[in-house]
Amino acid sequence: MTHPGYADSSLVEFDSYTVGRDTELGVLCSREFREVLDRCGVTLSSFADLDSMLTTDNEIAQHH
Repeated sequence: MTHPGYADSSLVEFDSYTVGRDTELGVLCSREFREVLDRCGVTLSSFADLDSMLTTDNEIAQHH
């Protein structure tokens, strides 16, 4: 899990995790990292996508 973003003054007021956000954003947007993700078959998603990505008990039962 990552929390990429820009640490503007409003974020700094209520969140201590600021420098890491800039670093994560730089890494996640880099061409080299995206190539690694592609080679490994990794797809980035947001926390909002989590429900649609969870495997149901029914899906698990189909693979046993």
